[in-house]
Amino acid sequence: MLATITNGGVRDLTEVEKMGVGYFANCVLVSHGYVHIIDYNCPVKVGGLLIKPGDLLCADMHGVISIPLSVAPKLAQICQKIQYSEKPVLEKCRPYFTQGIININEIKEVLDEMKQRKPKIVK
Repeated sequence: MLATITNGGVRDLTEVEKMGVGYFANCVLVSHGYVHIIDYNCPVKVGGLLIKPGDLLCADMHGVISIPLSVAPKLAQICQKIQYSEKPVLEKCRPYFTQGIININEIKEVLDEMKQRKPKIVK
């Protein structure tokens, strides 16, 4: 995905989304602004997150996170372990999402099982 991450404001959200471009910004503007680019390829703080040139970022509709480069080679393995640990709970919750029915005792059993087989996150 192509995206703009800025400590400034953005506008035209619907139009930009249709182009397949994402925005991550401090605010949404209601009118055109008088924009000055004062620097580039430098650290910037957006929504409390310090972003530096070369950072590995993950961004979606929920926001942006910075992933330490030291874990990048192990990222797929880490994600698989997290997915593996969440899958049993999500499967037990599926009837609730589709039919509005949930058995809290089944969820408790799955959570107890998860405690027993807690995945080890590679550091």
